[in-house]
Amino acid sequence: MSKSNISKAEAKKEYDAARQNHVKNLGEAEAVKRLNRAEDVYCAALRGDNDVRASRPGGGWLR
Repeated sequence: MSKSNISKAEAKKEYDAARQNHVKNLGEAEAVKRLNRAEDVYCAALRGDNDVRASRPGGGWLR
């Protein structure tokens, strides 16, 4: 698996889009899944890390 730098701006954009989808209630299970993934990527970008799996040791703020 190749590693590439995660853009903070792009990660924030994806995170905000996922949050908006959740707010619009476009299928709760899918919205939560996408939001948690976006949260992982955003947190990894803030850390400057490409390992998004390590972003949410507590399971995220939505389950």
